Amino acid sequence: MDKNYYEILELSPNASSDDIKRAYFKLVRKYSPEQNPERFQEIREAYENLKTKSENSETSQNKFTLQFPDILPALQMRDIIDREFNRKNYKVVIKVAEEAIKRFGECQGFLYFLGTAQQMNGKTGKAVKIFEKLTKLYPDHVEFRRQLALAYQDRGFGNKAYVAFNKAYDMGCSDPDFIYLFSRCCEDRGEYKKGITLMEKLVENAKEKPNASIGEMLDAFMGIIIMSVEDSKKSVQKMLLQFHELLQNVSFDLDEYEDEIEKSLFFIGKGVIKHGLYEEESFKQIQSDLRCQGGKDPKKFDLIWDSIAKLKEEVMIHQDNRISVPLKLGFDAFKKSDEENPDEIPSGYLRFLILDAQLCMLEDWPENRKEFEIVKEFYPNYYEKLKKFIHKLETTSDIEIFRQHMQKDYDRYELYFDDGYYYQFHPEQKRRRNVTKWDSDIDGTYTRSQRKIGRNEPCPCGSGKKYKNCCGNR
Repeated sequence: MDKNYYEILELSPNASSDDIKRAYFKLVRKYSPEQNPERFQEIREAYENLKTKSENSETSQNKFTLQFPDILPALQMRDIIDREFNRKNYKVVIKVAEEAIKRFGECQGFLYFLGTAQQMNGKTGKAVKIFEKLTKLYPDHVEFRRQLALAYQDRGFGNKAYVAFNKAYDMGCSDPDFIYLFSRCCEDRGEYKKGITLMEKLVENAKEKPNASIGEMLDAFMGIIIMSVEDSKKSVQKMLLQFHELLQNVSFDLDEYEDEIEKSLFFIGKGVIKHGLYEEESFKQIQSDLRCQGGKDPKKFDLIWDSIAKLKEEVMIHQDNRISVPLKLGFDAFKKSDEENPDEIPSGYLRFLILDAQLCMLEDWPENRKEFEIVKEFYPNYYEKLKKFIHKLETTSDIEIFRQHMQKDYDRYELYFDDGYYYQFHPEQKRRRNVTKWDSDIDGTYTRSQRKIGRNEPCPCGSGKKYKNCCGNR
């Protein structure tokens, strides 16, 4: 069955060449050739096939620069290879090229087509060997260097790919596809400064085109943003200024490129928070730029700013030495309950995480009262989630009964989930729950640790309800 290349690139069959390129750049950025070599190779194959179709094939031009034996049978086989390559019949190309090499020797043109067809057919190991041979025979041939770098990358040979990319680049190879893949290789190797420089070149080249592709610029800028975040504070500061300049100087419809802008802002937010640049002037200017150019809905990016603010709160609270581990666990539990899709997680798991954190907080009460005040002042969003629990801690008349009710609920979930911290931090409570209290070791009777609560008495949990209508009814 033929592969659906449009489906692989997550496109509809009527996608334009710009759409194909944008989808390709997005997926190449998403899937690493070293961590997901099969998916990366599949994306590359789909793009090369659709690009060949839309651009009427690079190979039809390559045959004029490649060397073939100047005899009629060899030229006839060359034409067959060229025709079948354009039809994407790579198995036929491989068969004819191998036969031609047997008859006429390892000439440049037949080796090139054989290596390229092997690569397009998913035989990356064979492609690597062929292009290694070609670069050894013709060390000054830029195209062979280029193809060797791509073959190494498709195969997942990151270190070899990086060396080959550098050699091809130094020899003058600088087409957009090559630059983009080279920068991806730099990112995987942690060579962020090199990768950023390459993507900056791609952005500048896109700006200089008469019909500059905004999508192409934004895709290239995504690479700059991601690598800047990983590189350094200085790189993020430079990136913020560049993004501000892009928004100022390039006119485009924000509604059309909403997805690209949102993704860019998400990673910008990560960089701003990671490197402590939340109050950076250029970051504030970006917010202002987008509010001024908000398209049909100027407030469309407010949700993103809110997300960045929440991300900032998350980073700050985990770095705040005034906040104890139980309160940080509580923050993570509530964050997960806000973000997770209930259909994708086990029933009761989020409730278990929240109970786990709250029981740890209860054990530290009332010594942690000052921590709650700090949370109220500096992390108001989180405090709103804790407010009801804190009120119960402050108003309950019997903290032990409050603990018992929470622990009873917690124990039901703890049978199924083993990543809680409560019994890890307080093992004495786990032992205690399994002990039945008797007044004698031999034939004794059960004795209560506390006075029995009347059904019509106020519930000790502090809800204000009668015991029979609250905890006594569970």
